[in-house]
Amino acid sequence: MRIIGFYTDEKEIYVMQDRISLTTTVLAAVIFLYSATFPGSLAIKALFAAVLLFAGFILHITVLGGLRRDEFIDQREGKQILMGFIASFIVIVFFNSVFNQCYTGQTTSFEIRMLAILLAVSEEQFFRGFITPYLAQKMGVWLGSVMSGFVFTIYHFAVYGSNIDALSVVFLAGTCLSLVVLWSRRVSPAILAHIVNNLLAAG
Repeated sequence: MRIIGFYTDEKEIYVMQDRISLTTTVLAAVIFLYSATFPGSLAIKALFAAVLLFAGFILHITVLGGLRRDEFIDQREGKQILMGFIASFIVIVFFNSVFNQCYTGQTTSFEIRMLAILLAVSEEQFFRGFITPYLAQKMGVWLGSVMSGFVFTIYHFAVYGSNIDALSVVFLAGTCLSLVVLWSRRVSPAILAHIVNNLLAAG
């Protein structure tokens, strides 16, 4: 039984893959193959993102008992995905503005934009596709979402170091994305919001 989109029983907690999340994952794999043709740091970053992406899938299958797929998105689910995407994106933009983490647009390179997409899909498949439902099953929806945001923040120490404002945005956005994914039972709203966020940040 669900109450206002959330769960009353932790055994019900799951996140589905749909045509949107699977298509963006295929796009991410193609971007990885494209990026791997470049020598140097771009190929290494793309390799790291691809490992994260596939680790998310493998862990989801082995630890959570397989991938749940929904081949058809009906009108209600489409609205839910759109609402989740809009809410997620608004939250990310809001927290970025509150903590003055504005989009700089310093780099306009095609390869950087492709890497931004690959990282967004990889991070969402790993953190919201696996970590969030795993922690929510163990700790409940709310605490699991907060802990997922915390794990997401620790991962971003490599990018932001000790920049508290940036890490605060990551934590709050990661927690909100986790809640949206658990509410919609789909990873696609978070993937779409993260892609748009990263593309804006890339310029």
